[in-house]
Amino acid sequence: MQEKNLIFGARARRSRRRARLGLAAWITSLIAAGGGAVTQVEEAPGAAMQGVVSLQSAFVAPESRPEPGPPSPPETASRKARNESGPRRSSPNRRPQPRPPSDPIEDAISSAAAEFGVDGDYLRSLAWCESDLDPNAYSSAGYYGLFQFDEKTWSEYGYGSIWDPEAQTRTTARLLAMGEDDRWPNCA
Repeated sequence: MQEKNLIFGARARRSRRRARLGLAAWITSLIAAGGGAVTQVEEAPGAAMQGVVSLQSAFVAPESRPEPGPPSPPETASRKARNESGPRRSSPNRRPQPRPPSDPIEDAISSAAAEFGVDGDYLRSLAWCESDLDPNAYSSAGYYGLFQFDEKTWSEYGYGSIWDPEAQTRTTARLLAMGEDDRWPNCA
């Protein structure tokens, strides 16, 4: 009596293993692409060496349910009037007004950005990323202040105290204006 799927030798085992891995990858990609689930996979007779399979009832259509969104806010009289009035129009000459500075850090950032011609919001986001807008921040790696300067860089580019937020802000704005934004690789 002779069996059909006898496997002899390492080459034949590798070939069959590759066929099974290929089949698994193919089925996985079909599932990922179709979004359904495989219900039944059968090997065709004599297909062990070629990696041929027949799929019966391969996919079941997934149930599609709409996902609930956030609740709508209650419609007030002003919102109703605004919605009925049509699309909003803005004046072509109207520019967004900058936020008024509310504290010394904001004052320093706004004035340094204006002085060196850099984007104030970018400068603010850099300070937020580096120190959470804390001029007394320090790291165990040896970085200090609002923009986390190390002593070597500060001695080369900075002036005054490394802890002075205005000096750090002006130094940072000057470096950004010179194209040195790679000095803040984690935030720039």
